[in-house]
Amino acid sequence: MRWRLAALAGGTFVWIAVMGQWKWTMEMLSVIVIAVPFSVAFGPVMGTLAWRSGLAERILNPVLSIAQSLPHFAYMIPVVVFIGVGPKAGAIVTIIFSVPPMIRMTLLGLGGLSPGIIESGKMSGTTRLQLMTRFRLHAVRTEILIGVNQVTLQSLAMVVLASFIGMPGWWDRAMITAYTVFVSVTLAIVIGVPLGLIGAANETRARRFLLVRDTAQTFPSFIYLIPVIMLFGVIDVAVVAAVMVFATVPIIRYTIEGLRMIPPEIVESAQMSGASAGQLLRHVKLPLAVPTLVVGAHQSIMFALFRVIIAAFIGTQDLGQEMQRALSSNHVGKGLVLGFAVAFMGLMADHLLLKWAGNRKIFKRSA
Repeated sequence: MRWRLAALAGGTFVWIAVMGQWKWTMEMLSVIVIAVPFSVAFGPVMGTLAWRSGLAERILNPVLSIAQSLPHFAYMIPVVVFIGVGPKAGAIVTIIFSVPPMIRMTLLGLGGLSPGIIESGKMSGTTRLQLMTRFRLHAVRTEILIGVNQVTLQSLAMVVLASFIGMPGWWDRAMITAYTVFVSVTLAIVIGVPLGLIGAANETRARRFLLVRDTAQTFPSFIYLIPVIMLFGVIDVAVVAAVMVFATVPIIRYTIEGLRMIPPEIVESAQMSGASAGQLLRHVKLPLAVPTLVVGAHQSIMFALFRVIIAAFIGTQDLGQEMQRALSSNHVGKGLVLGFAVAFMGLMADHLLLKWAGNRKIFKRSA
């Protein structure tokens, strides 16, 4: 078994060297080498403090819960503000994310010790320090080893995301990608929802709108770039315009479908109650269509993330340009990391959108 693990580790490093990712891997390992030992040493100290002091435990528990439930990018913002961009910031973010399991496992182990073990140690004439190091910590070594395992895995998971602030240039490019998508989707919603409302007002018009929408979605990606370059030139505004046009397509579709799926008897009941056209729209149709509109917003974000990478061909300074450079230079590993970074943005947007909808019980009301 040991020789197999050694062969796997050696083969992995050979593959990394062959793929030209040795420098990036060593930078990542340098963060791991700092973060893991620090977390492993700091975790038992804080866990022991929480075990000895009820006040410390009551303070630490919510702090640890918040630290483990916050979105990953939430760690990065304050660290970048106070520390700046660089490997130190990446190591700090990794430590913050990885140390909670070590604290919790130490606290769990010490809290569950058998009183007989402690009495045996005291009867042997041990000092308080010897009782802690030779009896208590020795008895909870299983829990501590589980904590070490979790710290290592958490560090490996976080260090890739910490590359946004630990590798020069990527944080800025990630932020450019994020704000381009945000502005484009916001404009798409502002434009797409009214167009969807106009289309849904008449069945014939709705079919025509959907036909145009379906046709637009089948166009090759680069088709959208041609008119915006002609209008705006090769600037960031052209990128936002191209992404906005593509992101508007699902907004229109889902707005129309959401309004069309409202049961006619509900609309008739509201009309019989004397509701005006505006009241019918604001208080009946739109609230009932919100679940479908949320799906449309989700799809718009996904479309925008895809389009913003394609739009890098007209000169944006975002992650898409880095992906193109990785592709042209055959840096497969760098391309995969960048691809996962963009995918993570999509997952974060999906999580936040569904969380917002869940907090307002949007999908439950629609059931």
